[in-house]
Amino acid sequence: MRHAAGQEKASEEAMQSLSEQTGLRSRGEDLSVPGAHSIGYPVLDAMGSGVILLDRERRVLYWNPWMTRMAGIDVAHATGRRLEQVFGEDVLAPGLLDGINDALSLGVSRLLSNKLHHHPIPLHRPLDEPGVLLDISVQIRPVAVGDIGCVIQISDVSAVVRRERKMWEREGELRLRNGALVASGQGILIVNASSPDFEIQYANPAFASVTGLTDDMVLGSGIDRLLSHCEDGPELDRIRQALSAKRDAACDLLARRAGGEEYWLELSVSPVFDTTGRVSHFALFLRDVTARRMAETMLERALSDVQATNARLNREQSFVSTVLRTVAALVVVVDRRMRVVTFNRACEQITGYAEADMTGAALADFGASVDVETAVHAVLTEGSGRTLESTLTAANGEQRLIRWAMSPLLQTGGGTVSHVVCAGTDITERRRAEALLRGERELMELISRDEDLPVVAARACRLLDSQIPGARSSLMVLSEQKQLSTVAAPGLAPDYSSVLGAIDIGPSVGSCGRAAYTGEAVISTDLIRDPCWADYRPLAERFGFRACWSQPILASSGGVLGTIGIYFTIERAPTDSELDLQRRICDIVAISIERRRTVDRIRYLALYDQLTGLANRSLLSDRLMTAIRQARRTSGQLALLFLDFDGFKAVNDRFGHDAGDEVLAVSGQRLRQTLRESDTPARIGGDEFVVLLPDVQAVATAAHVAEKLLTVMQEPIPWMDHFLQVGVSIGVALYPEHGDTADELLSHADDAMYTAKMAGKGRWTLFDPDKAIGRK
Repeated sequence: MRHAAGQEKASEEAMQSLSEQTGLRSRGEDLSVPGAHSIGYPVLDAMGSGVILLDRERRVLYWNPWMTRMAGIDVAHATGRRLEQVFGEDVLAPGLLDGINDALSLGVSRLLSNKLHHHPIPLHRPLDEPGVLLDISVQIRPVAVGDIGCVIQISDVSAVVRRERKMWEREGELRLRNGALVASGQGILIVNASSPDFEIQYANPAFASVTGLTDDMVLGSGIDRLLSHCEDGPELDRIRQALSAKRDAACDLLARRAGGEEYWLELSVSPVFDTTGRVSHFALFLRDVTARRMAETMLERALSDVQATNARLNREQSFVSTVLRTVAALVVVVDRRMRVVTFNRACEQITGYAEADMTGAALADFGASVDVETAVHAVLTEGSGRTLESTLTAANGEQRLIRWAMSPLLQTGGGTVSHVVCAGTDITERRRAEALLRGERELMELISRDEDLPVVAARACRLLDSQIPGARSSLMVLSEQKQLSTVAAPGLAPDYSSVLGAIDIGPSVGSCGRAAYTGEAVISTDLIRDPCWADYRPLAERFGFRACWSQPILASSGGVLGTIGIYFTIERAPTDSELDLQRRICDIVAISIERRRTVDRIRYLALYDQLTGLANRSLLSDRLMTAIRQARRTSGQLALLFLDFDGFKAVNDRFGHDAGDEVLAVSGQRLRQTLRESDTPARIGGDEFVVLLPDVQAVATAAHVAEKLLTVMQEPIPWMDHFLQVGVSIGVALYPEHGDTADELLSHADDAMYTAKMAGKGRWTLFDPDKAIGRK
């Protein structure tokens, strides 16, 4: 209350100073001043508190810079408006508006202190966090000067409030500590550490109850006034040494009260540090522990007798208990009623059931299979051990593979089996790892045998499905056109891939489309809400998919080769090991894809001309011999056309080899576009081309093709700023009329082409063995 009064007095003095410095007088005086638009007070502008002048209609006439900083509202926004319009009526304290009304209507001043009016105006320092309001006091006084109706001064009292709060907190802490000292059941002494004899300065009421020494007997005396009642010995020396060394110590001492009664005293010494870190005092805590010491003595005697009798049993029990709780194996002990009597910690961890719940339960209650019950029953009746492997279903539904070793326990003094000890080893991960290694080895063997990609992909998908519970995997490859198509999905419905078809990749094209687009894994744990699946949500709902994890298959160069997607019918996120497994399978499949593409590339280079993309001499020879065998079996015919450019050397000489290569490449493209799919165009060297026409019924068919080629091949070819044009001479040989071997047909077609050249070029000629020059 003293501080609150101080705040009010300071506000009064500040208001008085404000009136004197600005020339404002109370309402009783009649002064003429300019209107609101011309008010300007340098002194008010420079004040370290807020000043607001209101007219008789409660509108703002003046708003000093302090208000602008603390309210965050500039003078232009505030001038001419009421405070409830500036701040909002719901955030201003009702007492503020009442005070303004009283000042204007009744001429009454009012002080709104921080004690009674918390934050009457919402102000804050610019650097404070949002929402941290200033603690302020507000003084409202009536003023009758010109248009001015009243003046409001706002003072920041945050520092005063903080000092008061700290003082109250400190006083509360002191009261709490003093109360704790007085109410404590322990005897407590406060000793001056700077005094040579460690003067006793405080003793709480419990001290007299413990020691029999009253306050007037010990206060002002040295610590020996207490210690002299204790029996000398090492423990008492420890207390004295701790006081001298200014450190803590604790021990039990045999002591005598003032009346000579012996008792056991538990004495603790703790140093007390001042603000500089120096030990200024000691706190001594005393308790009468006579009853405890007597009980301990009696207990020690009783325990000694029990331990002497049962030492071996206790050691054995301790050993067995420790083993059962720390051993990694599952240990279940079953009695003759086939009920569980022991269920160790490993069992709890693997099954998810607590030992307390399983004690007295049947084997099936913690997920053991029927064959385990059968084996236990056999051990009980036959008295011989058993081993077996069986599944165990945990509380969460997960199945684990356990290898059990069962041993009988015989009753003391007889051959009857009283219990069966079932020791189990969880071999689930081992078997899974073995299956994974076998699967990876099989995949690598398939790749080394150069098996087709669909075979490798199907095996990879089945391996993932077997390793991840509930998984249904699919493998898709990325084409040069940036489209994904399914290669294998053995665990999915057959029509899923057909409905999905080839899909373009992109950021919102399902999990696999996005993974191929970004080159990063995409984990969709809820397909119904995942935005990537917005366009494919009906498909997911149709086939019952709720989650999909997709990993990109990356080439050694970093490019995307395809994706492996794993689907689930429940919402599910992967574990780190499952993601690692998926990445490992992707890496193996990448080897297969890259190997296949490398083989295809090598085969292509061996059989096709790189410049034109047409078959080379080797592939032509193979197809020609195949066509001859087919024609021989069916008594059919085939035609061989030998093409040689007219004027090609002139193009090379004039425009260079780049222009010549363009002519060859475009000509190869025109050949493919003109001929049938069953025909084979080939480049056998330089500007020489051969066309194989299988299954020709008559010479007219070959002649028709030759005429088309003469027309197509002589069309101009745009190149840079020129048009390149060449002609072609064609020689035609027929099977079996002109030869029944590949070499004969090729040689005779070449001769016919030469005849066409000699006849004037730009024409085709049928092979004639009797004429040196053929003609059209």
